[in-house]
Amino acid sequence: MSFTKNAPDEEAVRLLRYYEGLALHYDVRGYCVCTSEGKDSRVLGHLMRRAGVRHFYMHSVTGIDPPELVYFQRANFQAYRDLGYLTYDVMYQYSMWQLMRRKKIPPLRKVRYCCEHLKERPVPQQGRAILSLGVRKYESVGRRKKRDELEIVSDKKRGDNIIMPFDNSEKRRIFETCYQDNQRRINPLAYWTDSDIWSYSKDVGLRAVRPVR
Repeated sequence: MSFTKNAPDEEAVRLLRYYEGLALHYDVRGYCVCTSEGKDSRVLGHLMRRAGVRHFYMHSVTGIDPPELVYFQRANFQAYRDLGYLTYDVMYQYSMWQLMRRKKIPPLRKVRYCCEHLKERPVPQQGRAILSLGVRKYESVGRRKKRDELEIVSDKKRGDNIIMPFDNSEKRRIFETCYQDNQRRINPLAYWTDSDIWSYSKDVGLRAVRPVR
């Protein structure tokens, strides 16, 4: 049974508060919230602020986002800075067009290299911070198998990443003490459904992206 299956918002807040001390151990700025400012990212950011944990925001520029999302993200980041949070915009290493030429195929549902290269690659701005992402297991079959609430990312080329639900003391111990030099990730929305996301957004009044006219 997953730690965040039943009362997802309350359990996500508890998870974030539980690991704040560890997050501060690795980076005085706290958690690194990797955000696109889409619906899942907005919920993740709200949970961070609701939990009252130290964190900062990092946005990976993809070069393919529609104008309305670009303007929305910029406005939100200004609002975060006004509240005293640090924000970082990270430029892509390879554009989507360059990636498609290198991979010889566009990103597909079963071939999702774009996230790895555009949103989850290590960058200097994140430092040693624990990353927090808005990924959810219900988004695809691949994510259901390969993503969870706690992740230790080692060498992706060997495919030996460690994923686990936050459901017992042994999992917590592994996340806290093992693989000291590897990247840690916390995904508070891992077990959220689409309905959970939309219901929470409505309940707390999160604004959505509006088309540019």
